[in-house]
Amino acid sequence: MSTMRHYWSQNPLFKNSLISDTMPRTRFELLLKMWHFSNNETCPEGDRIYKVEPLIKIFVNKCQEVYVPGEIVCIDETLIPFRGRLLIKQYIPNKTHKGFTWNMKLYAGKERDPNISVPTKTVMFLAEKLLNAGRTIITDNYYTSLELANQLLNQKTHLLGTLRSNRRGNPKEVVNKKIKSWRNYCERKWSRYLHWEVAGQA
Repeated sequence: MSTMRHYWSQNPLFKNSLISDTMPRTRFELLLKMWHFSNNETCPEGDRIYKVEPLIKIFVNKCQEVYVPGEIVCIDETLIPFRGRLLIKQYIPNKTHKGFTWNMKLYAGKERDPNISVPTKTVMFLAEKLLNAGRTIITDNYYTSLELANQLLNQKTHLLGTLRSNRRGNPKEVVNKKIKSWRNYCERKWSRYLHWEVAGQA
């Protein structure tokens, strides 16, 4: 409903006895105000998702109980509409929420790891329970790298994705290779088709 209080409204348009008969609105609002998932006193310094991490684990476990991914799995960012104030909030206008969420890693700000790139670390974390089963992981150009491909191959998993030419670790043969643009290819084919159509009509 448009507002939380509508769930306790006596208006026939909004009336929902299932909720209003279970708990008074004031009681619910009080519980919501005091709602915590972890102890603030044990929160590690700098851990921005510590308070909601137990809830995230419960959610992910439930998702994995009801669905087993097939041979092809996509790993990508997804957005949740939010207009409030939040330090770790991001704005990516072209991203949409699609598909079934099987695993997730909440963005909590920039990460650094001297041993492995963050994109590779993220994919390996999300795909941990899906490895060594002959699956194919699909990623976009932020995640795709030779480093990730080798790590997945070592665990009997393939990688499919667009590779940035300036990605660290790319072989020189790949960087220097002149690849024909798919768009230019389609435009040439379409131009020939139109020429053939005009010639045929003449």
